[in-house]
Formats: sequence, structure tokens, C-alpha cells
Amino acid sequence: MAVKMMLFKNGNTGPVAVCDMCGKPIRDAAGATVFWLREPGFGEKPGHLYDALLVCENERCEMKAEAGGGNRISTMDLETAMVYLLANLRLAPNSGRLKQAAGTAAMLDSLC
Repeated sequence: MAVKMMLFKNGNTGPVAVCDMCGKPIRDAAGATVFWLREPGFGEKPGHLYDALLVCENERCEMKAEAGGGNRISTMDLETAMVYLLANLRLAPNSGRLKQAAGTAAMLDSLC
């Protein structure tokens, strides 16, 4: 799963999700997909970690990811995956920790 830092036109920097197929930033989670992959010969046991492949909404990127999907165990839309990730990081919607993190991000954005 590609998460990179990007320099924006206004001079700010911030993390962005990047399509693992075409390398372009994913600007809308609604159309993006996460493919969960396992290593060949991987024995599935509780606690095992799986690599994530982020794919943008481009049909060619999705077809390319599908073609190499022999080791895929699951897929999920990126919007849903982000909610799971936030919950696993204890940043649930409407939580004080999420509001504090959002405030810090806004403050950092305003510095430039």
C-alpha cells in the first residue's frame, strides 16, 4: 500500500494514498479499491498480516490488479478500509482524539 508525502501547489505537504498500478495519487476514496494479498504458501493464522494493494478508480488499473489476483484473499472499497483503519488506530469518528488530530492537521495547513 503506497502512502507518500506530496508537495501541494499551495506549498503545504501531506500524506496521500497512491495507486499501486499507475502511481497517481488517489483523490477520491469512493472509486478506489483495496486488494488484500497473501504471500504464496502463506499459512493463514490469527495475527498474520497481509499486504494491501491500493487501486484507483481507473478501469485499466483495476483490470491489471484483478489479473494478478491469484494471491488475493479479499477486496474492500477504500472508504470502508479507511474507517476500519481509523477504528484500529483508536481514531473513531466523533472521538476526541480524531478531533484533536484534525485540529492539528488544520493548524499545520495554515502555517504556509
